[in-house]
Amino acid sequence: MDEFYELTAKNRPNINRIILLAPNHFLYGFHYIQSTNQEFTSKKSPKLDQDFIENLSKNTPLGIEPKYFEKEHGITAELSFISKYFPEATIVPIILKSNIPQDRLDPLIKEINKADLSNTLIIASIDFSHYEPEEISVENDNRTIAWLR
Repeated sequence: MDEFYELTAKNRPNINRIILLAPNHFLYGFHYIQSTNQEFTSKKSPKLDQDFIENLSKNTPLGIEPKYFEKEHGITAELSFISKYFPEATIVPIILKSNIPQDRLDPLIKEINKADLSNTLIIASIDFSHYEPEEISVENDNRTIAWLR
């Protein structure tokens, strides 16, 4: 992960916002799509882009549900890297429950695409290989990398 962030920061030094997407691993909360308006407690955590989060909550099905956000490792595992390599960037953490109806995702995608994303990095903190033997995980990772390319 360190290599990824270092290379990305080198190639995109003007990033000032990071939209951080992760699964809602524990299915906390009521909304399919959630963010938080409470800053993370670690001193090394990046600041939230409160205005962007508020806009998403007003114009999409995204709900502000901060209660369990610091327990979501899909988000918290990324925070120290973001702070290290993008110290001036704010973040928009979004967690997604599985099986989200497409009609809930579409307004979120549309609203994000309305924004000026020229200095925004979108990171998906995801893993397609939970509970798989190593050889299947490697195969899944290689397929994902090929698809992304």
